[in-house]
Amino acid sequence: MPRTIRFDKTQEELQFENTCRPYRDVEAAESGELTRETTIEPLRAGRADVLIGQPEGSWLDVKRAHYDLDTQHGKISIAQAVARFANAEHGGIVVVGMRGKKIPSGELIHSICPVPLDGRTLRRYQSALEHHLYPPPNLLDIEEFSHGSGQWIVFLHIPPQ
Repeated sequence: MPRTIRFDKTQEELQFENTCRPYRDVEAAESGELTRETTIEPLRAGRADVLIGQPEGSWLDVKRAHYDLDTQHGKISIAQAVARFANAEHGGIVVVGMRGKKIPSGELIHSICPVPLDGRTLRRYQSALEHHLYPPPNLLDIEEFSHGSGQWIVFLHIPPQ
């Protein structure tokens, strides 16, 4: 079952949300009509594949590897990404475990490349953000889902503030 870290929810609220989320936006995602709102549910349902071929842009960023949270640079990088989306008109999503490919007009999401995950990774993401963003964004979700064989996709959902 996917785990979620949310900055302003109780464990009971998170557990209820994780078991009751609908699988409602996969059709919109598969039709190519992606927005932040229609992308989050397929990600929560483990359908990162719907992003392949989509452009990165003002609300979507992919990373092929975890932020290096052992360095100050890595902690600042994740804080900057979250701050950029928190201050954007429509918020955004950062997906860790997908690869982009440069094209003349920008970057397209090219493939899934799941990342390893241990029991501390999501908490380390949260800690880096708590220590490098003030005020912390409201309703920020840090979630993960298994992609098999101990490999994971991690995503940060940042609503507009």
